[in-house]
Amino acid sequence: MNVVSHFEAELGEMSRGWGSSTVEGVSVGLFEATPFEDCCTLATIGLSLDALTMRGSNRGVRQELVCVAAREGDLELHARMLLYVAETLSRSNQALLRGDAFPLPGGIHGRERLLAAPPGYWSDGFAVLGETDPATVVVQLIPIDDREAAFITEHGVDAFLSLLEESQVDLTDPNRCSVVRGGTEPGSTSPLS
Repeated sequence: MNVVSHFEAELGEMSRGWGSSTVEGVSVGLFEATPFEDCCTLATIGLSLDALTMRGSNRGVRQELVCVAAREGDLELHARMLLYVAETLSRSNQALLRGDAFPLPGGIHGRERLLAAPPGYWSDGFAVLGETDPATVVVQLIPIDDREAAFITEHGVDAFLSLLEESQVDLTDPNRCSVVRGGTEPGSTSPLS
């Protein structure tokens, strides 16, 4: 199964695409009404053509990136964001690791970084395409602010993902509150009602 087939099996038919101007073979596809009716999923296609090196080891991994956006949001901005990350990874030959807070010059909706996380909205089988060698891992990028990044550095990505789940924050809302208020202590979440 190729990457497009893998994505379409979980996300439905791709409706639109954007190409990279600097990395041959890399593009971003749009999948509508997923993971929820009022959302879209954007995914890189082609980043996995080359294996990337995992920091701290000589092991390689293939990666594709996904993000979720409001259906009525700025999909072009999200596509450019994914292309920027894919182009940066391709040029550096460095894979994103779980919990990395990728710096995003200029930010997106007031968020300065993108958290590399397992894809949380879809079935377990969506996270890995095992037919490639090495396997292709799907990484979800979640826009976060600097306070959230500091919290991750201090307490770990699992503690932060738990905060996201507990707060039930809408990650597609460009005006969402930070789930970390003030300091970086566990439990210093903002009230989200």
